[in-house]
Amino acid sequence: MKFRSTFAMLSVLAALVGAYFLTQRYTQRAETRKVAAKRVFNFEVSEIDTLEITRIGEEASRARRGPAGGWAMLKPNTTIVANNEVWTRVAEALARLQNERDIPVTAGEIAQYGLDGPALTVKAKVRGGEEVEISFGYTEPAQMYRYARLNGDAVLLVSTDAYFELDRPLNLLRNFFLVDDRSAALLEFEYARIWTGRDDTPMKDPPEPGEESIAVRLARDSVEAPWYLVAPIEAVADQKKVNELVAEIQGGTGRAHIDDPEDLSDYGLVPPRFRISFVDEHGGAQQTLYFGEMDPAESGGGLFAKRDDRQAVFTTDSHLLALLPKSPNALRERRLFTRRGKRIKQLAYEARAGSFVIAADPEKGWRMTQPARDDADQFTVSGYIAALRSLTVHRFLPGAASDYGLDDPEAVVSLTQGEDGEVCTVRFAPYEADAEYYAVEQDAGGVGLVYASALKNILVARQYFSSKELFRFSKQDAVQLDLEFEGKNYSLVKVHETWLSMIGRRPQKLKNQSDADALMDAINPLLAVAVETEAALESLPSLAEYGLDEPIFSMTVVLETQAVPKRRITLGPLVVGGAAADDAQQRFAAAPARNGIFRVKQDIIEAVREALVEIEADTLPQNRTQAVSR
Repeated sequence: MKFRSTFAMLSVLAALVGAYFLTQRYTQRAETRKVAAKRVFNFEVSEIDTLEITRIGEEASRARRGPAGGWAMLKPNTTIVANNEVWTRVAEALARLQNERDIPVTAGEIAQYGLDGPALTVKAKVRGGEEVEISFGYTEPAQMYRYARLNGDAVLLVSTDAYFELDRPLNLLRNFFLVDDRSAALLEFEYARIWTGRDDTPMKDPPEPGEESIAVRLARDSVEAPWYLVAPIEAVADQKKVNELVAEIQGGTGRAHIDDPEDLSDYGLVPPRFRISFVDEHGGAQQTLYFGEMDPAESGGGLFAKRDDRQAVFTTDSHLLALLPKSPNALRERRLFTRRGKRIKQLAYEARAGSFVIAADPEKGWRMTQPARDDADQFTVSGYIAALRSLTVHRFLPGAASDYGLDDPEAVVSLTQGEDGEVCTVRFAPYEADAEYYAVEQDAGGVGLVYASALKNILVARQYFSSKELFRFSKQDAVQLDLEFEGKNYSLVKVHETWLSMIGRRPQKLKNQSDADALMDAINPLLAVAVETEAALESLPSLAEYGLDEPIFSMTVVLETQAVPKRRITLGPLVVGGAAADDAQQRFAAAPARNGIFRVKQDIIEAVREALVEIEADTLPQNRTQAVSR
C-alpha cells in the first residue's frame, strides 16, 4: 500500500476518534447542564450553616455546622452529640435536590397532595442569611416521586431516593455509638464492678454503695500487638475473650435515649453496676461508660447505660454481660502455650527419663533427629502438638515457679515456631500438695495447675512417637503366602492371577478367590498399638515371656515386582506371640523390618482364623474325596 493511502486512512481514523471524544464531552456537558437546570437550590453544600428536620408527630431536630465542619445539636437538646456523618449526608442531599417536574396546584388542592400536614419538613439557613424550606407530602401513584412544596409556595416532584436521604429520625441524627470513633482501635481497657447495695445476697461487712471492686486493666502497644493484663496481675491475656469484649464495646450502639432523665436511680445508675473505661489509638482522653439495671421495656434484654460525658441515658445490648470477666483471672490466658499459632518447626522434650528432639523436614515430614531415627509417626506427632497446644491451666497459683519445683522440673517441652525460630517452653512438675495435679509454668511465665490425667499422652517416652506400622505390602504384587497358625502350616500360591492352595498333595484352586484377600487384609497393613521394647530380638535373654519362642502365628509373604525385569522379594516372617498379662486384648508381635517387640490387637488373630476357616472349607473336602478314591 502506498504511503499516501496509508496516511489518508490514518487521518480519517484520527478524525473519527476525535469526533467520538468531542461527542462524549458534549454529551457530558449537556447532561451536567441538564442536572444543574433541575436543581431546586443554587447553593453548595459547604454553604449550609444550619439544618432543621421535622418528621410528622416528632419534635424538630436542629443542628449547626461549626467552622471545622462538625455539627452541633441545637434541638431538641444541646447536650446531644450530633452524628456528623448523617447530618453531612442530609446537607448534601438537600443541596443536590432536583425538581423532576413542576405541579400546577391551587391553594385549595394542597391537601390532596398531603402537603397540608407534611410527612417531613426540612429547613436550612445558608451563609449570607438566606433561609429555605421544603416539605414533603404523599408519594405519587407510580411510587417513584414525592410531592414537595418549596418555601410554602410551588409544588414539585422529587425522587423518593432523595426523600429517604432527608428523612432522618433523631436516633440516627445523634451519635448513638458507645465510643467516640468506631474506626479507632482501643489500646487500653479497664473494667470494674461497683457495689450497689441492691443485692439481696447477704454479705458480712459489705462495702459502701458506689465502691468499686478491684479494677481489671488491659493494654496493648498497637493494633497488631497482643493484649496483656496489667492489673491486678501482670500476665498474657486471653486474646479471643478480650477481642470479643473490645469488639462489643467498639461496635456497640445505644437506643431509646432519654435525654433529660429525672433521676438516674430509676435506671440503676445510682450507683451503677459496673464501669468500663478505655483509650483508643488516637491517644485522646479516657472514655467511660456506666451500666445500670436491665431495661424492663425490652423483652429481648436491654441494659441501661450512660456515658460519663453525656446527659442521656440509653439502652444497649445486654449480650455485653456475658462477655464481662467474673473474676480478675477470667481474662487471663489459660493455654500453656500462649504464643500465636505459627508453623511448628521443632519439638524438643527434656525429661529425667530421657530426652529427644523431633524436627519437621520439608520433604519427609516429621523426623526424630535426636537420637537419629527414621520411624517417627506423622499422625502421632501432629496429634501430640495439637493436644499440647490445647492444654489449659485449671487454676493459677501464687508465688514463683521455684515454689512448686519448676526450677527442677520433671519434664520440659519446647516448641520452635515461625521463621524467626521463636522457642516457647513449658515446664511440668508433680504437685506435692495434691497428686491429682501437676504444676506447670506457661511459656509466658505464669504458674498454675493442670490435671495429671490430662498429661497421660503428654509426658511420654520417645517410643510413643515411633511409627506403629509393622508390616505392609502391595497385595497386587503378592504371589505366595506361607504361614503357620496354631500349629498348622498353610501355603497359598498365585499362578496366572489365580490363588491356589497347597494344603493337600497337589495344588487346589480356591473356590472363593476373595478368601486370599481376606487373609492378606487381616495383616496388611499391621499397626502396633504400643512399643513394648526397642531392644533387638537377638539381644533379649528370652523370648518366652512374650510367647515369641513358640508364636501362635507367623507369616512370610513373597512379592513379585511388576517392573521389568521382574524380581522376587521376601517379607517376613511376621510373628505374633502371647497375650499381654495386663491386657488380654493385646498380643506381642515382631517384624523383621523393625527392631523391638510391639503390641498388636487380638482382633488380628481372630481375622486370620476366620480367613483360614474359609480357605480350608474350599480345599479339604476335595482332598478327602481324592484320598478315598485312591
